Amino acid sequence: MSVHNQLGVFSGRIDSPLTDEGREDVRNNAEKAKSLGIDTIVSSPLARAQESAQIIAEVISYPKDKILTSDFFSERDFGALENMPYRPLAVNDNVPDIETVEELIKRAEKGFEWLNSLEANKILVVSHGSLGRALRFVVSQEYPFDHPSRFKNADIIKLI
Repeated sequence: MSVHNQLGVFSGRIDSPLTDEGREDVRNNAEKAKSLGIDTIVSSPLARAQESAQIIAEVISYPKDKILTSDFFSERDFGALENMPYRPLAVNDNVPDIETVEELIKRAEKGFEWLNSLEANKILVVSHGSLGRALRFVVSQEYPFDHPSRFKNADIIKLI
């Protein structure tokens, strides 16, 4: 959970820090990752994801200086909705300056291609909800971007 989650506002590309509860959620979920054999961690450049990646790395004994960062995995740019009260129905491609679903999915496709170029077997991507749904769609089109199933903060989900 980030400060913006706690306040109930859109954070998107705003660098909203993790709360103490958010850090604890990441630690608890990172325990589940110990047995996954992760050999590469990739993170969004946003501070809340970077901090989460650092916590996970510590828990699973992964070298923090080996964490890769990529803009492909940043949260969706919510344009004019950033810092406004969170209302899921407010998100649509007609919001001024919003990253459209099509643009987000294209970015997720490029990110997936980049992940496949890495010399790694088990990659943990530390990202955000909208990008996670777009990446899930890229990996398995049985889950369209607008599928009602959402990721919980700090969840570790195996996509492939």
